Order: sequence, then C-alpha cells, then structure tokens
Amino acid sequence: MSRCNVTGATIAIVFGSVLAVGTGSLRASAQSNGKKGGKEADMQAMMAAWEKAGAPGEPHKMLQKRVGKWNVIMKSWMTPDQPPMESTGTADVKSVLGDRFIQTNFSGTVMGKPFNGIGVTGYDNTKKKFVASWIDSMSTGMMRMEGTADPSGKVITTQGVSLDPMTGKETRTRIVERWEGDNKIVEEFYEKRGPKETKTMEITYVRS
Repeated sequence: MSRCNVTGATIAIVFGSVLAVGTGSLRASAQSNGKKGGKEADMQAMMAAWEKAGAPGEPHKMLQKRVGKWNVIMKSWMTPDQPPMESTGTADVKSVLGDRFIQTNFSGTVMGKPFNGIGVTGYDNTKKKFVASWIDSMSTGMMRMEGTADPSGKVITTQGVSLDPMTGKETRTRIVERWEGDNKIVEEFYEKRGPKETKTMEITYVRS
C-alpha cells in the first residue's frame, strides 16, 4: 500500500471517529433540549474543543528546545552499594507533527551490546500533562510516562509505567529531568526496591 493511501485511510478513520462522536453528542443534546439550532451549536462547540486540544502552546515550545543532536552518557546501578555500569551513545531529537511532539532516536551500547531506542514526547492539552512513550531494542514492551513541570519549566517529573519481565506485573519508575543550561539535560530514574526508593539510572545529554 502506498504512503498516500495509508495517510488517506488514517484521515478517514480519524474523521469517521470524530463524526461518530459528534453525531452521538448532537443526538443526545437534541433529545435533551429539543431546541432548533441545538445541533449546530453543539457541533461548533465540539470542533472548538478539538481545535483547542490540538493547538501547540507554550509547553510544546519548551519541548522544541530539545531538538538537535546530543552526546549521551548512561549510568545504571544494579544495587546502590555497587559502582554503576557506564555506557555512551548519541541522540538525535527531531520535531514531528507540526511541533506537537518531539521524537528521540537513540543509538549506543548497553552491556557491550548495540542498543537503539525511540522516544516520543509531547504535552497533552486535555490532561494538562507531559506525555511520552519509549520503545527499544532490548524489549518488546513499551514504557508510558506522564508528568508535570515545576514553575521554572526546567524540571519535569514523570511517572513511567512498564511491565517487569520477571514478574509480569506493572512496575513504576519516577523520572526527574533537569535542564542544566541550554545544552545539558540530566535525567534520574528512581524505582522502589523493597520499602525504599532507589536511584537506578542516570542519563546525561550534552548537546553536540
């Protein structure tokens, strides 16, 4: 199937879903108030809500500052009393979908083996939260993340949810991202191991 056909099918599905939701909303509204023009007013309100939800704003502009190429240093701790394992890599961050999201393509090594990952990060206007997903070459699962920024906009704290392959149960990771100037970002990962929260990983990005 050509790229054009795929795009057309996707658009048709999206607009079909919007139309179905809108039709149901309009029908319910008409039944509840029985007023002329109710359908038109509800359609306008629905379209206004979708436009507001889809419009890039200040949080999206903040994310665009990450666009570019970065050198990456990763440290990971199996146990807090042992020295961390270290590895390096590079990250290429691009703006996608009209500056609504950024996509990070990571390439490097982990435990001496090639490692690649893809992350997508955005800001959900409806949830009023930063949202992200991560997939990589060492897993068939996906990590999902949601969180907020502090008033300065330089620290974003998210909660990541993924499945532990050992137990098959959900595991949660607290991720704190700090901007240390325009050209350096440090991410710290914390997990609960027993009763205490433990730092398990630190990733430093330096703009190349």
